[in-house]
Amino acid sequence: MTLFDIAIKNIKKNFYNYFVYFFSMIFSIVIYYTFVSLQYNQQVATASAASATVFYSFQSSAVILAIFSAIFIWYSNSFFTKKRKKEVGLYSLFGLRKRQIARMLFYENIVMGILALIFGILLGTLLSKLFSMILLNMMGTFVYIKFEIVPKAIIQTTIVFLIFIFIASIHSYSLIYRFKLIDLFKADSKKQKEPNPSLFFTFLGILILALCYYVAINAGVKLEFMSAFFGSLFLAILGTYIFFRSSLIWFLKRNKKNKNKFYKGTNIISTSQVLYRVKTNAVTLATLALLSAVTITAIGTVFSFVYMSDTAAKIASPFSFTVDYKNENVQNDLKNIIKDNNHKILNSVEGLEILKLEAKFNPKNSSGFFFFQNKSDVQLIKQSDYNKIADIKHFPKINLKNDKDTILFDGYYIGFGDFSFKDTDVTLMPNDRNINLKIIEDPYKKFIISASFADRVLVVKDNMYENLKDSSKIIKTSSYDISDQTNSEKLTNELVEFTKNNNIKFVDYYRPYKGTMESNGVLIFSGTFLGLVFLLSTGSIIYFKQLNEANEDKMRYKIISNIGISFKDIKKSISSQILTIFLSPLIIGLIHSTVAISKLSQLLGLSLVKPYLITSISYSVIYIIFYFLTVATYTRIIKQK
Repeated sequence: MTLFDIAIKNIKKNFYNYFVYFFSMIFSIVIYYTFVSLQYNQQVATASAASATVFYSFQSSAVILAIFSAIFIWYSNSFFTKKRKKEVGLYSLFGLRKRQIARMLFYENIVMGILALIFGILLGTLLSKLFSMILLNMMGTFVYIKFEIVPKAIIQTTIVFLIFIFIASIHSYSLIYRFKLIDLFKADSKKQKEPNPSLFFTFLGILILALCYYVAINAGVKLEFMSAFFGSLFLAILGTYIFFRSSLIWFLKRNKKNKNKFYKGTNIISTSQVLYRVKTNAVTLATLALLSAVTITAIGTVFSFVYMSDTAAKIASPFSFTVDYKNENVQNDLKNIIKDNNHKILNSVEGLEILKLEAKFNPKNSSGFFFFQNKSDVQLIKQSDYNKIADIKHFPKINLKNDKDTILFDGYYIGFGDFSFKDTDVTLMPNDRNINLKIIEDPYKKFIISASFADRVLVVKDNMYENLKDSSKIIKTSSYDISDQTNSEKLTNELVEFTKNNNIKFVDYYRPYKGTMESNGVLIFSGTFLGLVFLLSTGSIIYFKQLNEANEDKMRYKIISNIGISFKDIKKSISSQILTIFLSPLIIGLIHSTVAISKLSQLLGLSLVKPYLITSISYSVIYIIFYFLTVATYTRIIKQK
């Protein structure tokens, strides 16, 4: 029997233990192949107006996934190699040299990797049409996609993962030479000392996490934004590691002092075991908590873009169409085109006057960030005209009491820190005159009509407008709301051609909406599948760790069984022990992501509760499935004779 035959036999014998790694690796290959094939898929590029965005998005996603897959394959191979120390020791006693043992494990890794690569590419090819349709559906593009094999994607996926598999196999090969025979048989018999965490570090970990949340919540409010952002990120990493190294162990030891609970049932076994497991796995658990936080936050943020697609387009273009007002005949032609395309005009504001002037803002408090220059172009509209729009768009009505009062509307405005434009003096400069006004309220973060026509609007009293009026600086616009504006591609294209022929400036809602949907669709697609890969990988890492510990604990549980503890109680102890290992990083990750999402909601001015809940619940459900799988595998190993 050759070394290669032994390697194949070992794979068959240990396939149950390898299954999660094998499945996770196949899934990573499928997703990588999907991203690369979509990147080169001409049908997707043709169907999408934002083909460049699709190409670069999937190219970036493929790179991120490749890096993460390389780390995962490296870690997994190292884990399985170290796990088999005792087996390697037996081979040595039977007379096999280290070089032969290393070659045998090298063959195992190569065979497993190639099998995963073959299954991954085959599955990815079969699912490529489905993934293409899902992507285009998310982008709001509904076209028929033919089944297509992309040779470039197959070649690139094969080369990338063969390199990863080969490097990881070489690493496993080298590990064998570092093993000492005496250590191989003592691998599972190292004496464990009860962890004794420092009280100082216990509360330091909690304090750092509390400080991290305070800094994150107050970023841009009481603290400078960028400094606070990077500061909270550093504190989150530091605090999480200290929490798992000291704080969690301290709380578990405190729980051990509760005699009524500690001596109840199998708690005496599970509590002691958890203490050792948390101590030995502290770095891994902290890393998984941070990975979970990043994954949940990233996917939650990406899903929030769905909510923003329509909102962002409506902010930039409150009306379906806005055009230069030319004359009555042109307006009638435009209306006829709308009606001919089976859309109804729901609302209209025709002949709206906008006065463009230069202004100088004189804020009394300039702390924080703001996007106003010292001198700025502004647009003025009459209070009466604004209130007509307010009736249609359900904006707040305005009733200015003094001629010098004004209110600012600016969709680009973001106020941070103590900065506010309320009570700011504004100097208007029409025809070499200086007219002073005062902004009496905080600015409204919205556009009254299209941002292209009026991005920074001051609403003034009618008589003040007439006083400032200069016909050479006035533009007239007409704005229309139509029915079914999210499905107005054909109408929009016709209006683009009509306004181009008549030399009319034309701004619409549909094209920004469509562009946002396409960009966000790509982000959602990429974010979802990258998140699933990260989740499967993090779940696999805990699974591997517990698998190793099950083999170490096998003799301990046999002794416990011999003194009369039933297998039902042993299984209960195992479930309790593993639950702590699984839940602790998940809970910390969820807390981290909750703070991050709440801050993001504040910055965007949107409620992200729904996308966050969907993301966190979905993540937790899949994560818990790993828990039950781990308990089942752990129990099966303990039960084996």
